[in-house]
Amino acid sequence: MINVMEANFFELILLLEENDRKTIMEMLTKRLQNVLNTKHIEMIIYNRWHVQGKSMRFSHHSKKCLAPLDINVFHEYFNNKSDISYVKNSDDLIIDSQTTNGFLLKLYNKDQFSGFLYLNFNNENNMTLSFLQSIKSNVNNFLIILYEHRNKRYKLQRERALIHLSTELHTVHQTDDLLRKVLCSVEQLFPNFDFTFLMSSEYGDSNLPIKFIEYEAKESLSPGIKAFINNKLEIERNEPAKTTTFYVPLSGEQSVYGVIQGKAPYLLEFSDSIFEFINQSAKMIGKALERTMIYQESTKQVANLQLINQTTHRLNSNLNQEQIISILKEKISQSCYPESIVAVLFDESNQKVIIGDQPTSYFCTVSGHVFIDFVIDEIMKTKEPIFLGELKHSELDTKFKSLMAFPMKSSQNLMGIMIVVHTDPYYFSFDHFKLINSVVQHASLALSNTLLKEKLKKSVVTDYLTQLYSRSYLDDVIAKHMENGEHSSFILFDIDNFKLINDTHGHYIGDKILKKIARIIMEEIDEIGVAARWGGEEFAIYLPEMRIAEAVKVADVLRGAVKSKTEPQVSISCGVSMWEKEHNEDIKSLFVRTDMALYQAKESGKNKVVTDVLAKS
Repeated sequence: MINVMEANFFELILLLEENDRKTIMEMLTKRLQNVLNTKHIEMIIYNRWHVQGKSMRFSHHSKKCLAPLDINVFHEYFNNKSDISYVKNSDDLIIDSQTTNGFLLKLYNKDQFSGFLYLNFNNENNMTLSFLQSIKSNVNNFLIILYEHRNKRYKLQRERALIHLSTELHTVHQTDDLLRKVLCSVEQLFPNFDFTFLMSSEYGDSNLPIKFIEYEAKESLSPGIKAFINNKLEIERNEPAKTTTFYVPLSGEQSVYGVIQGKAPYLLEFSDSIFEFINQSAKMIGKALERTMIYQESTKQVANLQLINQTTHRLNSNLNQEQIISILKEKISQSCYPESIVAVLFDESNQKVIIGDQPTSYFCTVSGHVFIDFVIDEIMKTKEPIFLGELKHSELDTKFKSLMAFPMKSSQNLMGIMIVVHTDPYYFSFDHFKLINSVVQHASLALSNTLLKEKLKKSVVTDYLTQLYSRSYLDDVIAKHMENGEHSSFILFDIDNFKLINDTHGHYIGDKILKKIARIIMEEIDEIGVAARWGGEEFAIYLPEMRIAEAVKVADVLRGAVKSKTEPQVSISCGVSMWEKEHNEDIKSLFVRTDMALYQAKESGKNKVVTDVLAKS
């Protein structure tokens, strides 16, 4: 009988290549039943590395005598049984109470499987221990051959899958695409595992199971962090939860970029071949991941350099500060898509000028101004940029969580601050921060050059002492306006007895009087006219499109203001005239008539306003 059984096993070995495991096992139980003449035969096997993670029942008929045990219960039951045992109907494994008692034979191989062969004979009295031992030994040897054959086939399948994945990954240039292909492959090889990528950098595809690696130095290291830091595979078996999780690092030539976490809903023992395959796969994936990250980084660097180059080229054009800020905000929006951008510039008196998205935006509210002042104070402390992923400040009434702020400096002088915000925490990446900081530096240089040009331009047309326009500038303004205007008034005034001021108090006091009168002029005429220092102690004001009567009122207001606001007190004499297009008068004639009116004012007693003869007629 044993010889016949061995012959059947040999025939089955020849059929391994043509049939799947389930079919082979059903053929095995049928042949055993025929050879041994049993009433019932059934096998329950647990594969130590079976992806379904459950024990499997095999029989050539549908009748079941053995219970489908949970894996953990199975292991406990298996360890308590002897190699050959007589089982009664009351045994926990037997579920058919009508079946007579039988024999339970333990089947196992260290790294492959463990299980039972249940035999129920027609005549149990003829069964000797040596006969049962021969059955057990032959069946166990056949299963070893079967599992080795399946293991070789599975290894070949894994190798083919690895080669296919390697080929696919070499055509991928985006990290998200690479991780997507890797996930698809590992889920096919290990269908009952849940996979997560623990990555050292953030990625854009929210559909991928990606977690950002974070750890605190004070906390004990998790297996995933250990795998990442030590670049070594880690296994975690959770006995209470009955789970097994492996953590395999993804490393390239330069660094470790992340960890693949695979979690099975049962306790597993990994074979050496599985360890080798996982490590080999991880190394290949890690190198491919490094290649895509280097490619993306180089692509990003090229794009950033192009953006900086384009921005610099535009900023080098002859632009004013509003145009520079507009270009800067445009480039920032293109690079990181913030919710709001505001530029805070400082004028010559160090007062802040806010250039926001809209006049009604948050930064134009009281809370917005408090927020801006907070940023200014923080910048002033270090003169360095600010990069905050989660803004927390009890005194700030703001919805914004992510903040980047960049000082715009000229040498050591702070010209302004660029503030970039978003309501989502950790919205901006450090790459965004570095890129925008570089762009702001280029814009700061352009802004500095623009302000310098404006100062140089202003110095050419401005009187150094009084900061009023120069006479040459005023001449140009009047000449251009006389070409297109209809009429305008002109005031020329002189400080009475100014030589006496200089002789009595000195030129320093005389200069203070001149500067004080200049400030009075700027305050009184505001934006209605153009004022200039005409020469010495003489001043001139041009009032476009203003009639003579209104101009006389302006002159009289100035006369009163000068007398009441100067110390030592001085007075002024004013000459006022007006030109009209219909008279076809030139600028020289206007100046002569106004000067004559001024002469009359001084000759007739000073501290008065006189209009010229033509204006009176």
